[in-house]
Amino acid sequence: PPDTGGGSVAAAAVIPPKIIELTLMADGSCQQNHAAATPQVKIGAVVIWHSSNIAAGHTLKIRFLPGGSPFETFVSADGSDITSGPTSGQKDDLYPYAELIVDNNKCNNPSPLGIIMR
Repeated sequence: PPDTGGGSVAAAAVIPPKIIELTLMADGSCQQNHAAATPQVKIGAVVIWHSSNIAAGHTLKIRFLPGGSPFETFVSADGSDITSGPTSGQKDDLYPYAELIVDNNKCNNPSPLGIIMR
């Protein structure tokens, strides 16, 4: 089964979730929260990845690089929200996505997208 994060559930109850909206752009690149900037996630928060287009056949897949990442792989066949467990990464570390598929299309950003732990 996928790793959903290993942080404290009690901490997640008091730390608001981080919502990351993923949007596939016309040029095949993707944005997070309507920007190219990397979202910052508080340690202990859950992450909710949300596709801008939820429909049957609009796969949403997030795969992190193996080793060192607080997550592994998440998949939603219809693009519905994906919610992680509480995050447990190292402060100020960037956790890039090894693969990001939004609306059934692999994002072709020039540099990898991901999250930064805060």
